[in-house]
Amino acid sequence: MKGENELKMLIEELKKCSEVLMGISDGLKNLSCKSEEKTKKKKATDNKALEEETTTPAKAESKSITLEEVRAVLAEKAREGFTDEIKALITKHGAERLSDIEPSKFEGIIAEAEGIGNA
Repeated sequence: MKGENELKMLIEELKKCSEVLMGISDGLKNLSCKSEEKTKKKKATDNKALEEETTTPAKAESKSITLEEVRAVLAEKAREGFTDEIKALITKHGAERLSDIEPSKFEGIIAEAEGIGNA
């Protein structure tokens, strides 16, 4: 008898533990689902912000053209055989060397250089 009662008590205790574990499991599952929803919402928000960033910086980029970028474009045109045209372009903008040209003129110089050889 004593063994049977003890066995029944252990079975009942095991059932209680099982119920507690199932409750914990359900709670973790709910937390995981909520976390996934938050992650999806955050990704959607981040993607929207990134999309907005990529649509507007074109104007900002055109204002911040560096001397090195202009030099690279002009060097490519010179390699293509348009050295005289590049020199004339620099002279046209009132300088003997590219580094003497004001940065505000870089955008125009690149536009003109890209037209060299395409006409």
